[in-house]
Amino acid sequence: MNDNPFEPLKNLGHMTEQLRQVFGDDFVSKLIQIPQPNFPMMNHIPFGSDIFNGQKTNQWPRIDVFHTRSEVVVVSEIPGLQSESDVNLYVEGRQLKISGSLPSRYGHIGRDRFILSEIRYGAFERAVNLPFPIRSDRMKARYRQGILEVRLLKDQNDQSWKKGQHVPILFE
Repeated sequence: MNDNPFEPLKNLGHMTEQLRQVFGDDFVSKLIQIPQPNFPMMNHIPFGSDIFNGQKTNQWPRIDVFHTRSEVVVVSEIPGLQSESDVNLYVEGRQLKISGSLPSRYGHIGRDRFILSEIRYGAFERAVNLPFPIRSDRMKARYRQGILEVRLLKDQNDQSWKKGQHVPILFE
């Protein structure tokens, strides 16, 4: 007999992830179709802005995208990468694709031994639509202390290309 009163709830996180994979990131909002109120006073709180303003919270890795006068910058939290072979950056047209895999650090421990497991492992993939055309010859990325920063030079002549291009990553 197991003395853990939370034992029946242990697999709910895994079930939610499986449902998300099968039905998509926004399966709950599509299922329930509840209008989401806008609470601007909560925008500085991550919980409030994510939930009440309809932003998807299950997408991973998390990404920030901003632009300067000359660049589009994409910053992503991906802790645990060891080398460029762990992650792939690919730009095609006006879309940046980030994919890769993080191996579990606890492969020798069975899932039934975990009491809580929140750290993400395994394959990941994210696509980001870029707001400006970019130059394929001026793309660079840097990975340092769990943060991947991708810098893409804006193409002032709007000569965007259709053929995909790999973005090299410098690991520091």
